[in-house]
Amino acid sequence: MRYLPVYILLLLVFSFCNRETGTEPVDDNLPPSPPTGLYAYYASDGAVGLEWSPNPEPDVRIYYIHRAETNLLFSLYDSTTNLYFIDAPLEYETIYSYKIVAGDQSGKKSNPSQEISVVPRNRYTPYPPRSVEISSRNRAGEKTIEIFWEPGNEYDIAGYNIYRSDVENFTPDSSYLQDFSTDYYYEDTTDLELLKNYYYQITRIDKGGLESDPSNEISDYILDNPVNLFPFDSQRLDYFSHFQFRGCSREAAYKILISENELGTDTQEINFAAPDSPSLIEVPLENISLTPYRRYYWQIVAFTNNKTIPNSYSDKTYFIIEPGLQD
Repeated sequence: MRYLPVYILLLLVFSFCNRETGTEPVDDNLPPSPPTGLYAYYASDGAVGLEWSPNPEPDVRIYYIHRAETNLLFSLYDSTTNLYFIDAPLEYETIYSYKIVAGDQSGKKSNPSQEISVVPRNRYTPYPPRSVEISSRNRAGEKTIEIFWEPGNEYDIAGYNIYRSDVENFTPDSSYLQDFSTDYYYEDTTDLELLKNYYYQITRIDKGGLESDPSNEISDYILDNPVNLFPFDSQRLDYFSHFQFRGCSREAAYKILISENELGTDTQEINFAAPDSPSLIEVPLENISLTPYRRYYWQIVAFTNNKTIPNSYSDKTYFIIEPGLQD
């Protein structure tokens, strides 16, 4: 076997030990230079977007945003590690002035950048609401229609106009204006009738009064309540093969909920549809486990339009299995 000379081995060892593993910027005891290239790439509808060039110093870690409003002095407003900043929400007719200060890892700060001033005036109509959903509900005799939608990313939205009609494909105008909402959620409880179609369109209103085009039209109806028929309330009976109940008066999907406690924390379910809305519906008792001599609460919930939120509910009643009990 051939061996390397000792001096070559030592050279390799020292070279490995002195290999650079990355270096941090060295503090040069100088403050950063003032940021350059500051401009507003957006100044409309209650928002200002700022951008600037990166500082040449490798130890710059943060940028401080100084802002002044009309006839006021500059003050520190915010900070960022990015090369951009979005200021919102703002008033339409106010002059906003900005300067940027760079800060390095040692805490030293630059002189401010060149000042710019902008006015974020109301220029553009808002976008229409998207992903509008509707859910009607009839519970404990209270009829409601809930509507919700995405809030969007505009900064100057004052609220939403809710338009309602009982005619499909209506044109929203003041005659159909149902209400105004400051939130991206609305609950309608006004003069609602069972089994009647209600159609809605939503618009966005900005703080300057500009109104968006309407959202897609949505609709739903409030179902009457299904009624438990068999087993009847408080009934004690032997094992049985079918539930029976009176269905809703319009097409619906159903779910039977069976639980050993009234709160329904251990619920078993049977899901099915009854498109013809018969007055008497029988549902096979399949894949449901019932233990003798325990109280079981059962309830029917009904759904419309392939929704996951129940539209109407039956009363919750209970039965007890007593094997061998004769009718």
